[in-house]
Amino acid sequence: MQNHMNITEEDIFKFVFNPESLSKGKLEYLNANQNRFKKEIDYCKGLLAQTNITEIDSITEQIIQKIKSFKIVELYPQIIKPKEENGVKLAAASVLKEKKSNSLSFTDPNSKYLIRIVTTESQTLLYLFSEDKSKHDFQLTIHPSKTQYQIMDLSKPIEILYEEVIEKILIS
Repeated sequence: MQNHMNITEEDIFKFVFNPESLSKGKLEYLNANQNRFKKEIDYCKGLLAQTNITEIDSITEQIIQKIKSFKIVELYPQIIKPKEENGVKLAAASVLKEKKSNSLSFTDPNSKYLIRIVTTESQTLLYLFSEDKSKHDFQLTIHPSKTQYQIMDLSKPIEILYEEVIEKILIS
């Protein structure tokens, strides 16, 4: 018998809702260490008592999907250094100063999400690209301002307020 095993929330839900779906080792470990996980097991037993659903597999799968889907992912700006031939840039004098569009990219360490913020003269648009096609509802928090946005449809950008500095973006 192992002294310590990595037990996740999903394992505890399975232990209460559908113990047959757990591996033999995890089932034995949880049976032997119920006192260690008493709070979590009691919580799940309370959920089970409230559901009154006979199809345990269905409710277990729904709960497991909810647990998996609730993660907070941090995205940081990707900085690309411009190439300079000789380190000197000269600008010609111009009567009209034309404001150009600007863009900034943010990615997470695993490259599962990409956010592209495009700023034009009239608006700031945020595009979110995700590797996970099953999820459609994203909550974004831009830091340091902590401004929050909701994205329901990844096929269209959302318009956001212009921010001078964005250190990171959290997705949940």
